[in-house]
Amino acid sequence: MKKDSPKMKTAIIIFTFGGDAACLGACLTALDRLRDQGHDLAVLVADDSRNPLPYPPAGIEYIRTDFERRGNLNGRVCVASMLQLMRDFAHRTGADCVVKLDCDTVVNSLDWIDLTQTMSGWQLAEDKDYCSGMCYAIRAEALGDMHSWAVAHNNLLAYNVPEDIGMGLVCHAVGGAMHLLQVYSDGKRACGYIYNGRPDETGGVIERPVWEPYDSMDVVTFGNRNYIHGSVPDKRDYAACVMRAYLDYRCGREGMPMLA
Repeated sequence: MKKDSPKMKTAIIIFTFGGDAACLGACLTALDRLRDQGHDLAVLVADDSRNPLPYPPAGIEYIRTDFERRGNLNGRVCVASMLQLMRDFAHRTGADCVVKLDCDTVVNSLDWIDLTQTMSGWQLAEDKDYCSGMCYAIRAEALGDMHSWAVAHNNLLAYNVPEDIGMGLVCHAVGGAMHLLQVYSDGKRACGYIYNGRPDETGGVIERPVWEPYDSMDVVTFGNRNYIHGSVPDKRDYAACVMRAYLDYRCGREGMPMLA
């Protein structure tokens, strides 16, 4: 089963912190659109107790985690703790796979998930053998072995290993295979240059990027701060502004109501 179908049960965990509040709403709206298409989703927002959101999102399952994230989900303890949470959430929801998702990323489709492989996702360059951390999927039945290995052999991971690299190392360690899509060569991910628009004095987007090239992309990420105009004081808020503009474009193209 290479491509997903609406019959696939997908558990999605969004790892957040206090700075993600502006992006979270747009991220969840995109997931609501997937539900409207018939996908069976269970969504969990996993906040950071050391730097939590100002308020929990309404109408969605929400927890605060206590494990050390070392900034932006780094470290071998973080990798093992994330795998435990993924394993438990998959078991509780009966999911076929778990998607790890960043708040500043919009999921348009689940067609990129390959349930014949242990992990599915995007690689940043051809010489990378792990999935980019903005969005990847792990087959549920592999999570137990991956978590057990990460606990038993935790010392084999670097103390401050980025979680996406750590997940890839654990996947390979248990003999898992990956379905890796190229970021730049196959048009599956929008990287950075979606921030072509310059903000006005209110922070609004006045020079919209050309959205059409993103129509066929399964996942679009807005989180590369290097591509946001230098005059923007709060890059997370601006990323959320661009996310909402993009979703409004998709709603308009599909004849759906614009975002509130």
